[in-house]
This record gives sequence, C-alpha cells and structure tokens, in this order.
Amino acid sequence: MGRTRSAGGAILVPKKSNKQPGEGGQLSARKQYNIGLGTDFAKRVDATAEALGLDPVNFLRMVVRENFAKYERRAEAIRNGESLD
Repeated sequence: MGRTRSAGGAILVPKKSNKQPGEGGQLSARKQYNIGLGTDFAKRVDATAEALGLDPVNFLRMVVRENFAKYERRAEAIRNGESLD
C-alpha cells in the first residue's frame, strides 16, 4: 500500500489491522455487499486505485467512507421533508 496526499496536502498512509478473526476487539458482525461494475468504470477504478497505491477494494472502501456522510445528510433531509435543491 502506498502513500497518498489528501486535497489539503496531508500524507495518508493506509493501515492494516493486526487483529485476526476471533481476537478481542474484533468488529461486530459485518455485512458484505457485492457490486458489479461496468467494464469501463472498473477500468477507471483500477487505474485510480493503482495511481494511489491502493488495491481496488480498499480504494472503493475509502471512497465510500469519505463520501457516505453526504448521502446520510441527504437521506435525513428527505426524512425531514426538506428540499434537496
């Protein structure tokens, strides 16, 4: 895994967990999602992940983590009957 820089210039170093399944501190139950990507989009994912020094799966995890809050806010606005304009 390689180092990358955030938009603010900070160096980001992906970290691996040292915990093995079954060890204390293990994450609670997990749910796995499998997604299919069109060939062209998958190529873009692969190229971007490689440029960042990440494998595609961890790159996609990073994209989800960094952007998920925005969609949570959208969902909350919809639940509250607010306009999304």
